[in-house]
Amino acid sequence: MYGFIAFFGIAPFLKSEFVMSIFWLGASIILFILGIYTLLHYKKTFSVSAQCDIIKNLKVSFITGFSLAVTNPMMIFWWLAVYQIQKDIGLIVSFNTIEKVIFLLAGGLGIASYLVTLTFILKWAKKFLSEKIEKRINIGLGIALLVFGLYFLIRSLHVLI
Repeated sequence: MYGFIAFFGIAPFLKSEFVMSIFWLGASIILFILGIYTLLHYKKTFSVSAQCDIIKNLKVSFITGFSLAVTNPMMIFWWLAVYQIQKDIGLIVSFNTIEKVIFLLAGGLGIASYLVTLTFILKWAKKFLSEKIEKRINIGLGIALLVFGLYFLIRSLHVLI
């Protein structure tokens, strides 16, 4: 849904290099904030009691997750960021309407299958991961956020300067 909004709604507006540079600068700031926050709080691990009835109710869990995803404006940034990165590395040369729809469907299927698979793997792996390993993963993810933030900052400054 957000991919369609990104490609067919605001994408024409974002064809201006200046507007895109402001977009990338905003994305960079958000990623830096998230990366720094993650690195500052990497020691906090998350634990949920499996005895909680609301967590066991799959309908409530699905509706909660879906509503969080639908109301998340960062998803538009995600779709546009993936598109821009693929353009930058030469995977996308031109993009007509049919190619956009195929890209969105494939991307949506990929994200959905990735999230479902990740959920099952993390539930299984949680039994084997120590808190020390979880903290290292948090540090790695915080660094990854900062690296992506740096990429978008450089991309933005390339146009603005």
